[in-house]
Amino acid sequence: MKLKKIDDKLFCISRRIKAIDRRYFVCFNKALNRFEVHFMGQKNNTYSFSVDGKLDGYVLKKTHLTQTKNAKKLFKQIEENNKKLEEQKNKDQLDRHMSDFKLMIDFANRHASDVDFGNNQKFLWF
Repeated sequence: MKLKKIDDKLFCISRRIKAIDRRYFVCFNKALNRFEVHFMGQKNNTYSFSVDGKLDGYVLKKTHLTQTKNAKKLFKQIEENNKKLEEQKNKDQLDRHMSDFKLMIDFANRHASDVDFGNNQKFLWF
């Protein structure tokens, strides 16, 4: 079996998580070598989230934040964060394009005197 149920660890984290809601429980996933918090009140699957490292106060805070009663607030925060990331991505892309454009203009200005327009040459612009 990959999961080993943890009844208590340092600082009684398992017991304190159960105090938030009796349907929570903590397991150690042997295959992935990490702790996981599970919730019996979910459909299809009990898995809630993984814990990298050790069981500590952060796990309690994350358990509070991820409760179903906070779902609307959590989803709103995720959407706002995704929107900010998308805006930053677009800004970074625009900055790269502007930088490239400035380099092209600078190159054209420096080399414009090298072109002989006396023979009415036709230039193809792609």
